[in-house]
Amino acid sequence: MGGTSGREAPHSDRQTGTEPSPVIFTIGHSTRSQDELADLLQDHGVRVLVDVRTVPRSRTNPQFNQDRLNSELAEHHGCRYVWVGKELGGLRKRNLSCELNDGWHNASFRGYADFMQTESFLSGLQQLLELASSQGPVCLMCAEVCHFRCHRMLLSDALTVRGCTVQHIMQRGKPPLAHKLTKFAKVEGIRITYPAGQGNQQSGGSSTREAQPLISSIFKQQTQQQRQQDQQAEQPQQEQPSSGAAAQPQQQQQQQQQQQQVERRTRAGTKRISTYFGKTEAAEDQEKEPQAKRGRTRQGGA
Repeated sequence: MGGTSGREAPHSDRQTGTEPSPVIFTIGHSTRSQDELADLLQDHGVRVLVDVRTVPRSRTNPQFNQDRLNSELAEHHGCRYVWVGKELGGLRKRNLSCELNDGWHNASFRGYADFMQTESFLSGLQQLLELASSQGPVCLMCAEVCHFRCHRMLLSDALTVRGCTVQHIMQRGKPPLAHKLTKFAKVEGIRITYPAGQGNQQSGGSSTREAQPLISSIFKQQTQQQRQQDQQAEQPQQEQPSSGAAAQPQQQQQQQQQQQQVERRTRAGTKRISTYFGKTEAAEDQEKEPQAKRGRTRQGGA
């Protein structure tokens, strides 16, 4: 069977061709609270949260540790929790004897793309499809808020070529982003690889530019929340009677320091976002430049 590009991938049901295509969501927990995550899941009717982290715990965000999610998510939010990191988690090493996925320059993505060719991955994926069909809607969860910087993107590619509708949850009150196949993916039936020489090898699906405004707004929302927390922390100090005029300059200095911290976080976050999307757009422009040169050469020859 001839291969097709990612844009031409068929959207058919799984091998039997008879079962309805499930809708599968994905989400990155990032620095949200557990309640915020649960609200997002509830907004989209998710019944099962499928944890695809290889290591299901976080030192900086312990509210998303496996033991807490397993006990608290169902009890407080009515959502079942399932961990499948052993079967579908990231952090996979590349197969040095495999050249099918040389299109990836990112070592982590290439390692996961190689893992996608194994029986272990296919078995785990089939279990996920059965879970989605019998108990869905389900939502895949990892830590990274941006799906195109996470192995959820490649996992979503594999689900898409099997007929699933994949939606990436970004922010409450905003519609999820429909998954788009990685542009240089090669699809043969339900097999997907990422060979070299087929397009942009720096980024993932073609929805990265669409996601930029959402990601920027999420970051701004997080900095606003941090600013509110800082202001709340200031209130008890401000309410205490000062021992004299010397206390006022000290309070003003603390407020200035806290404001400077918020501004630094905002600048750093904006710079990271701009740098990432700048690299993505530069890589796409490099693809277009040889095509434009070839067009000018043809015109000159004519």
